[in-house]
Order: sequence, then C-alpha cells, then structure tokens
Amino acid sequence: MKPKGFWSYARGDDAALDRELTRLRARVAEEVSLLLGEEVEMFQDIHDIRTGDDWEARLRAELTDASFMIPVLTPRYFTRPWCREEVMTYLRLAKDRGVPARLFPLYVVRDRRFDEGEPCEVRKAVSRYQFFDWRELRFEESEKKVSRGVHVFAESISGMLENAPKSTGAKARVRRKAKKSKSHQADLPQKRESPKAPDVVTSTRYTVDKWPGRGDFTTISQAIEAAEEGGQIVVHPGIYEEALQVDKVVELIGEGARDDVSVTVTSGVALTVSARLGKVRNFRLVGDVGTFHTTPCRVTYGQYQFEECTFFGKTNHGAFIEGGQTAPVFNKCIFDDNAGTGIAIATNASPRFVACQSNGNGDFGIFVCNGANPDVRDSRFCDNNLGGGYAFDKGRGYFHGCEFSDNRSTGFRTERWSKPRLRHCRIQNNHGSGILAGLNGAGGSVTDCVLTGNANVAFEFEEEGKSQFQRWNNIEK
Repeated sequence: MKPKGFWSYARGDDAALDRELTRLRARVAEEVSLLLGEEVEMFQDIHDIRTGDDWEARLRAELTDASFMIPVLTPRYFTRPWCREEVMTYLRLAKDRGVPARLFPLYVVRDRRFDEGEPCEVRKAVSRYQFFDWRELRFEESEKKVSRGVHVFAESISGMLENAPKSTGAKARVRRKAKKSKSHQADLPQKRESPKAPDVVTSTRYTVDKWPGRGDFTTISQAIEAAEEGGQIVVHPGIYEEALQVDKVVELIGEGARDDVSVTVTSGVALTVSARLGKVRNFRLVGDVGTFHTTPCRVTYGQYQFEECTFFGKTNHGAFIEGGQTAPVFNKCIFDDNAGTGIAIATNASPRFVACQSNGNGDFGIFVCNGANPDVRDSRFCDNNLGGGYAFDKGRGYFHGCEFSDNRSTGFRTERWSKPRLRHCRIQNNHGSGILAGLNGAGGSVTDCVLTGNANVAFEFEEEGKSQFQRWNNIEK
C-alpha cells in the first residue's frame, strides 16, 4: 500500500495563524512525495471530509489506514478532546497491529507544560518521539529557509518510510499456492489465451493521440473515464475540442513544447477539476468564442497541481477557483490576455501560486473575494486593464515577492473588509495609484515593498481615517 499520512491539528490554531497550518500540510505532503517518488496522501479533515460524511467514523477510518501521523503541537492542541483522541487511537492501533508507530510531532507554538514534562497522558505519549521544531521558522521571512525546513522535516519522514520493514508473508503464501496449482494441473491440457482486443488498456499509463492507432485513445475524455485511480495519461500534441471533467486522482501530462497540447471549448468549461489530488502539466486550456461565455478552467475541490499550463479565456476569466476545501497549486503557469480576470478566487478557497504570471487581461490580474485566501509567491501581475490585484468582500491572501506594475489603473486595490498582505513586492509605474484602499473598512498590510513611478500617489485612501490599512518599511516615491 502507498504511504498515507494523518495531519492532526487544532482548527482554532489554523484559524489564528491565517490557515498557515493548512498550507504547511500541503507543502510537507508535496516534499515527501518528491523524495519518495510517489504520491503520498496527507489526510486533513477540512479537505477530506465532505458534507454528509459521518465525520467521527471517517476520522477513525483514516487513522486505521494511516502509515504515519503528524501531530501539530500547540497549547490548544493538548486541550482539544479530538486531538487527544487521535494521538492515542493511532498509537493503540499501531500496538494492536504489532507495527512501530511512526509519529512525527511538529512543534509550532511553545507549550510550557510540554517543555516541563507535565504528567499528561497525551503529552507523555508524544514526548517519547523526536519532534521537529518549527517555532522559529514560523516567523522566518526567507522563503528559502522555510523551504529548507520543510525539506529537512520531509526527509525524516521519507527516510523512516523507506526503511520500514516489508511483510513477506502474503507473497510467500501466493508462491506456495501457485506451485501447488502448477503441479496439480501439469497433465491437463493447457488453455490457450485469446488475444486481447486492441482497445483494452491493461496498465496504469495511458496515451492519447488524435490519430487512430497511435495511442490508446483518441480523446482525453475517454482516457479519463477508463483510467484507474493514480493513473497517468500522456497526451500527444494536438488541439482537442472537448470539455474535460476530472473527479479522480489522475495525472494529465502534455507531450512536446509548451502549449503543444491544447484543449478548447466554445461553450462551458475546458477543464473542470473536483478531485482531491492529481496533476496537469503542459496543457493549454482555451475558452474559445462561442454562443456562451467560456472558461478555460474551474476548480471546485481538492489539491490538484497545475504545472507550466496556459489559461486563455477569449470571453471570460482564465481560471476560476472556489470552495472552502479547494487548495490547488499552480507552478509556472500563465494567465495572459483573458477577456476577464486572469485568476478569480472565491468562497474561502486557498490556492497556491508559485512563479506564475497574469498579464494583459481585460479586468484584473488576480481577483480575491468572499473569504478566499491564496498564497502567492514570486508572480507577476502586469499590464492589466482594471489593475494588477483586487481584494473584495473579505478577500485575503499573502503575496510575497510579487510584481504589480504597468497596469492601466491601480497596482492593487482592496475594499469591503478585505485584508490582503503584501511583502517584498514591487508596485511600480501603474497608471493609477500604487495601492488603493477603498470603501467599507478596507484593510491589509504592505511591508518591505517598493512603490515608485505610479501616476497618482503611492497610497490612496478613499475613506481617510477609516481604513485599517497598515504599511511598514516601504520605499514610497
């Protein structure tokens, strides 16, 4: 069985830390998967328990399946009955199965009672295992140091998983059974196997080519429907006119140079994702001109990864991401020249963007609303018609090392109780103000940023004295 982790934490801590624990879980899972060379699931209740699930039964089932656990240690963690129950249940199950408990405590916020060895059942149980100290890294500004910390922690997990003893009992029984069967039927006439039909796929790797006979399928939709969980679909270059629906764990890999594989629709959505895990790499997703507004991509659930993809909506947004259990990762993706906004994020979604660009769009480069909270790193939002970024109606987000320049209006706008955070960003040469704090309690913060060359002022406040906006250590000219 593939390794599977269980992320045990207090939800109150995640809320207090602006969902930092949720983002950290995703990063650890990705790094462990990278080191092991296979997808490693990391169960977290807010992502993996859906409406209608029996949450208590689901938690116990996930604990039973878990091959390792990461308890996130804080003072609050030790006071929550379900957190305590998760640790003790996992340890008890490991003992009952006769396997070593693989517990990797992550120490995030100092707990005095834990440090002093208070005789609490859970604290005593956890203290038997070497913990990884995240307390200083929680305040670290250097992204490289944080990434290094994630890597070191993930190495300790992957190292123990790789060295775990493997049971051979089941294989031995299979060999004995096979030997007996062979001797028993040695004198019987051997049944000839009929040849396999050419369109039957027996492996977990599938190929798609528009030319019949050059691949396992001629459409991507057929391959997705036939693929097993965890399968990989390799798509040969071409333009595929179809609407894709992905609701299972699969990889979609486009062959050739960037944009050689194009999926286009004239109505609806080119790619809709509602799977908990998976990957799309080297795809060009196009919402073409048709009778209705078309969207290249819509993500409504899960932690799908998009790598080096292009999103081009001729009549709508480039990508639309929504939902409280939606946390996809976009790496080196392009959202350029869309008729609407390049990236639209809504309804408590928490996606992550690394080294992306959203330029030349008809509306904004990125739009965040309704409690959405993206994590955006080293990305560019330039030459957009209505502005580089816009946080609206309790929109949040952390933008680190990003550029909001040469937009035809404001570099970044916030209003209606929104609180985006910008750090080490460049907000330059915009046709309006660098930052515009609008109406209804606009908030947020700008720290260590460069705001120069903007046509209006570096900071503009539409409600002077009412804005909750904060700024520190910026270059403002």
